Amino acid sequence: MRFEKDSISIDVSKVMWDGSDVTVNLTRGTQYQDISCSKLPHSDFKEALEDLKDIFLEHMELEKEDFSWRISMTGVEERETKNGRKGYRIHAVLSCPGTSHRLRIASSTLTIPAEGFFEWEDEDGYQKNLPEDYLYFLQDHEIDAIERVFQEGYEYAVNGKIAKPEQPDLLDSAEESEDAGEEDSSPDDDEIPSSLAFPDPDEDF
Repeated sequence: MRFEKDSISIDVSKVMWDGSDVTVNLTRGTQYQDISCSKLPHSDFKEALEDLKDIFLEHMELEKEDFSWRISMTGVEERETKNGRKGYRIHAVLSCPGTSHRLRIASSTLTIPAEGFFEWEDEDGYQKNLPEDYLYFLQDHEIDAIERVFQEGYEYAVNGKIAKPEQPDLLDSAEESEDAGEEDSSPDDDEIPSSLAFPDPDEDF
């Protein structure tokens, strides 16, 4: 998915989170870069990833009642089909409690259909193409959900959008007020280190 920052095109092709590290694959021009950081992602990032679960279950033909609690979403990547169509592959982890095992699984490449594909009607005015008959195609709302994950991945890697620190309780606030006169010159722990964040436009990639 393509973004613009300071008149520079940045293409994010993969966003992953294994619960520990966030990894974002991106390209600027012809320059490719993997950004990986252990800073906890923002709640918006986690919500966007969680919103892929129902989409994943639907296209993998897995019953929500049986598998929803066993599936953890880990990311999404852009893919291209053999005929050149644009698509996406959704990644997840399946928990197997009986064997204390976790399996990495992924969907097939889910393709973007022709515009209005699921809105076409037959000669009697009925919906011609039903989503359940074309599980390899994505509906508009599913594409929007996937693109939101890319958006949050971009915000994390390029703009340093991460989880906010927990608010201190009243006792902590009182103790901090006593030291208000002292300045803290230490770096902000809630910022992604500059070596991991996307470089400034004027720097070498």
